[in-house]
Amino acid sequence: MQQAILLDTPLNKYLQNHGVQIDLAKKQIHYKGEIYEIAKDYRGLAGRDSAEWVSFKLFEDYQINSFFSSENVLNYGGNVNENPEFLYNLAQLLKDGKIKYDWMNNNKKNAT
Repeated sequence: MQQAILLDTPLNKYLQNHGVQIDLAKKQIHYKGEIYEIAKDYRGLAGRDSAEWVSFKLFEDYQINSFFSSENVLNYGGNVNENPEFLYNLAQLLKDGKIKYDWMNNNKKNAT
């Protein structure tokens, strides 16, 4: 996930176009003049707030493991066929659903 944010990828460009700057070294997200701290400690899955989910996805999660542990990867949730799962967590943190839905809407337009 960190590489997808740091390198020249569609996700990196998308975040830049939406004004989202993620500073992995400082564990901060800059968006619309606000700074969101994402230096959270791992406390397990239950009871995480949105900053903890974003932090987990960036610093703890190994995304491919979910597919290895699933009997049928087509049943995996998260709508990964529509948008990067990370965008859901980011939209929750930034309180801006547009972060998630613009990706989905743009991909639907490009598919037609």
